[in-house]
Amino acid sequence: MKDESHLPIEQQSLLFRLRTRASIRRQITGRKAVELDRIAALLDEAADEIERLKALVEQQSSTNPATAPGDELNAFTQRIYDRIQQNNGLCEVELLDGTVVEVTFRPGNEEAGEDPIFHTPNWKYVWHLDGVSSKNYELNIVDIIEPVDF
Repeated sequence: MKDESHLPIEQQSLLFRLRTRASIRRQITGRKAVELDRIAALLDEAADEIERLKALVEQQSSTNPATAPGDELNAFTQRIYDRIQQNNGLCEVELLDGTVVEVTFRPGNEEAGEDPIFHTPNWKYVWHLDGVSSKNYELNIVDIIEPVDF
């Protein structure tokens, strides 16, 4: 843990403050059951959980295709685009709300001021190049449905 004791309290991280308070509680002499201080254990447990969640968020944001710029294909949407090119202009995808739809791709047209987009053939749903819905977060593309071979 990085020592932040030289910083004003309002600039110290929550993790540092939690661990410092747990350490202080354990060092108080004359208290009953100092070794089994439940509040100190809870402070440490909270700090551990915060560290775990921070690591998870960092890991997900580094691998989550939606963290790429919205006006560019990312690794995930490049796979959708490639599948569209290979499969007669369509690719089956799953949306965040569980809906499964077929999508196609419309290239941009600079002269007309149109951005490239993914959309359903009937134009019910439209997505930016990063797979994010232009209407609703729950309509974001989250998975490619793999074709089943019989």
